[in-house]
Amino acid sequence: MRAKWLVCLLCCCSHAAARDIYVSNLGGDDRRDGTNARSLGARSGPVATISKALRLAQPSDRIVLANTGQPYREALSLVGSQHGGSVLGPLVIEGQGARLDGSVGIPDDQWEHVAGDVFAYRPQRLGDQRLFVKGRPATCRPARWADERFPPLEPLEWSLWHGRIYFRVEPGRMPSDYEPRCCGLQTGITLYYVEGVLIRDLVVQGFAVDGVAVYDVANQTRLERLDCRANGKSGISVRGATWVELDDCHLYDNGGSQLRVSDFARLWLYDCRLGDRAAPAIEHRGGRLVIDGKRYEPSDLGAQQPLRSP
Repeated sequence: MRAKWLVCLLCCCSHAAARDIYVSNLGGDDRRDGTNARSLGARSGPVATISKALRLAQPSDRIVLANTGQPYREALSLVGSQHGGSVLGPLVIEGQGARLDGSVGIPDDQWEHVAGDVFAYRPQRLGDQRLFVKGRPATCRPARWADERFPPLEPLEWSLWHGRIYFRVEPGRMPSDYEPRCCGLQTGITLYYVEGVLIRDLVVQGFAVDGVAVYDVANQTRLERLDCRANGKSGISVRGATWVELDDCHLYDNGGSQLRVSDFARLWLYDCRLGDRAAPAIEHRGGRLVIDGKRYEPSDLGAQQPLRSP
């Protein structure tokens, strides 16, 4: 009994000691301590990057992002006990609707005129790609490598064919008029060997591989109200010996699949929306997946190939 009280006391003390770390990509400065949402001098005020906040964070802290209307252009890694907590006091990233964006701008002089209103660009990162116009995903027309040419495009549609992005503009316009961007950074949020993490209210887009990747021994991890869209491979990928819950998340317009589950992962979905227009909703290659209380059972064929959600 004494041992149980001691454990409870330690958990409460740890939770009580947790603090808020504030981030603003407009008014912040990484030389500050992050202890205030507003600037109070040279040392006190928000930091500028989420990566700096993670370096300052201790177990069960809360990182609060200012939604400034401008995206946070960085990739995040949460690794080890510093970036974790417990069920009662998790490490929290409060996105407040902010956008984590891995895309990079396309230089004006890199576009090649193909024909009519169609232009082409060869991205530095080959493989899966996404195109953005004025910060939002553009409509993609799928193409196969065996096709003789890229598919017919309507204005503001694009296709990836033979390693090049084909984009049709409106009559009399140029690609630069749309501030085009494509996937650049590799993975938006990587969680590895963490326990007790909560991430919520965040848009994750424009990463060349996964929006969120959860790897081995990531336990008691919860993702709430994430909008993972237009990433090169998966919106969220969960693999290895992991324990993850997704609540009210929206995954769509990702290049390979919206959700990827493999190995010994354990994953629970509650009130999530998985689009299947751009790619299959679910790619199930092992592990346990439960959707709104019902276990997901792929067919024998589906165990080897991507599936659409039931």
